Amino acid sequence: MNEANFPVKTTLPVQWGEMDALGHVNNVTYFRYLETGRLDLLNQVELYRENWVQGLGTILLKIDCRYFKPLVFPDTIHIYSRVSKIGNTSITMEQLIVSDNLGEVATSKSVLVTFDYRTQQKVPVPDKVKIAIQEISKK
Repeated sequence: MNEANFPVKTTLPVQWGEMDALGHVNNVTYFRYLETGRLDLLNQVELYRENWVQGLGTILLKIDCRYFKPLVFPDTIHIYSRVSKIGNTSITMEQLIVSDNLGEVATSKSVLVTFDYRTQQKVPVPDKVKIAIQEISKK
């Protein structure tokens, strides 16, 4: 995957405490990294903010992660995020994790469902969110 195709970049340091007994970053930690990248993208399209304003947000329907190389401390990673598909009530996101020391270390694909927390029902992706996603995708 090419980082240039991902409009949102999140940079994080690898922390000593993220490593497990096997001496590398635990696989669960990758999902936290990916969550941080997803939230950065959702904040840019104001979907996360809407959760607090109107009770509208997203729920993670599914996620997968493919690991290429084990991360270790010290390092810095970059999570690249993009929306690859907008459905009626869903957003498909692709992400890439790149290490300063190792290059590409993981890829991920996830599906988020737009959700009204007040009614506990899925809802259509708001038009203003679709427009915002299209705008950041042009970067």
